[in-house]
Amino acid sequence: MITYRFFVKSHDSVDAAWEELVHFGAHPLYSEETETGKEVIADLGNVPFFDFPFTSLQTIGAFAPIHFNPIDWEAQWATHGLDYREGCVHLDLNRLIEAENLPIVRLKPGPGFGDLSHASTRLVLRLMKGKVYDQAVLDIGSGSGVLSLAASIMGAKIVWGIDIDPQAVEHAKNNLLLNACTGEIYFSVDPPLQPLQQQQKVLVLMNMIASEQAIAWESLQPLHQLPGEALISGILIEGKKGYLQQAKKWGWKLLGEIEEEGWLGLHFLRK
Repeated sequence: MITYRFFVKSHDSVDAAWEELVHFGAHPLYSEETETGKEVIADLGNVPFFDFPFTSLQTIGAFAPIHFNPIDWEAQWATHGLDYREGCVHLDLNRLIEAENLPIVRLKPGPGFGDLSHASTRLVLRLMKGKVYDQAVLDIGSGSGVLSLAASIMGAKIVWGIDIDPQAVEHAKNNLLLNACTGEIYFSVDPPLQPLQQQQKVLVLMNMIASEQAIAWESLQPLHQLPGEALISGILIEGKKGYLQQAKKWGWKLLGEIEEEGWLGLHFLRK
């Protein structure tokens, strides 16, 4: 699949460009902001090149194809992952959240986000302590499966991890095979709306930037009437005000917050 460098117009934000690309079916991978300009790197998802509405993009001034060398995920995870040894990252929940007698979570390298090198992942894990036991959990943007697997090991009765990237879903499924999860746990691209709607309440996990969270949650309208709580990260301290305004529109009430390395972990009640 060809990847493109989309050059954002000077008066538009990267977040606005990201949202517009997602709206038209593209799959943004990451963004870059330098003194010389702003860019969003994205592929076209399932949209054929000749069908993609390049000329309709309002936030993009130009674009150009780029070709990446295959990513050496093992080298990436070995360099940045937490406690990487014997081909896996090792997550010791007993140490991270001061739990007792929980098995180590192991994660093999791959394209799914969540090698434990980022503070936002650790924040959600810390928020999960004491909140997931016997719960139905929906992990939105599950990446490597780290939060889903941890939720299952912490005693969640059933966990669904969803991600728009099929490669990340396969990565999470492979990580599931490495770990001794006794509860039900499923990974998929499409949200399992029917079984979710059968739950009395659902605990939502999201660890993504604010614009991605807004798109993801708005796409799950059938679940908005389900009560429960939400454990959130991916929000920088300076973005707190804007995120809380968005959460208020969803009917969410802030119950608590923690922070690490400039990132926030937020605990909400969903009405």
